Amino acid sequence: MTPGKIILVTGGNRGIGFEICRQLATMGHKVILTARTPEKVQEAVVRLANTGLKVQGEVLDVSKTDSFKVFVQHIEAKYTHLDVLINNAGIFLKQNLQALTEQVLDETLKTNLYGAVFLSRELISLLHNSKGGRIVNVSSFLGAMSDMNRNYTAYRLSKAALNAFTLHLSVEYPLLKINACHPGHVQTDMGGVNAQRTVEKGAETPVWLAVHTEIPTGKFFFDKQVVGW
Repeated sequence: MTPGKIILVTGGNRGIGFEICRQLATMGHKVILTARTPEKVQEAVVRLANTGLKVQGEVLDVSKTDSFKVFVQHIEAKYTHLDVLINNAGIFLKQNLQALTEQVLDETLKTNLYGAVFLSRELISLLHNSKGGRIVNVSSFLGAMSDMNRNYTAYRLSKAALNAFTLHLSVEYPLLKINACHPGHVQTDMGGVNAQRTVEKGAETPVWLAVHTEIPTGKFFFDKQVVGW
């Protein structure tokens, strides 16, 4: 049997992140589930354990980039390499431009953009130690330049920037496979109960990008298909 990949997932305690962790653990991969607080980590780990799945839980607040070096040193002490980083953690503050404050924009960028940028940077060496290192950025059509629309100013800006970072990173590190994906409007705390897509479907493409044998790099995906930035 082929050994499972070592995969780190940010924001893994709920919604799409939790489902990504569940699907990957079901496949037999070593999942490092991260969340902002020890309580959130423990709750998620226990929920999965109750279904017979084992994951490693770690505390990581992606909005606190000054904690990343110590966090990565902790991971390096346990593993010689990392196969996949899934930057999933995100917040969705809904103010339009007229209601937008610097605080809302700052909070959104810290979580949705800065977290992915600086955590990716700190983990590059461990990813390069893998035989096929990958980064998957969970983004959104709301940040697509090809279909920009009204409302949600901070969120749109953060995801547009995350898309640009994905493409930039794929050029900067050609030995890694680095892609972004849109999970769709999913039935989560963020997406709301009226969303049309299940959380299982929303997690499908990020999981596929993490483990599928042959994928390109520097692309934006929806339902396993390349779409426009």
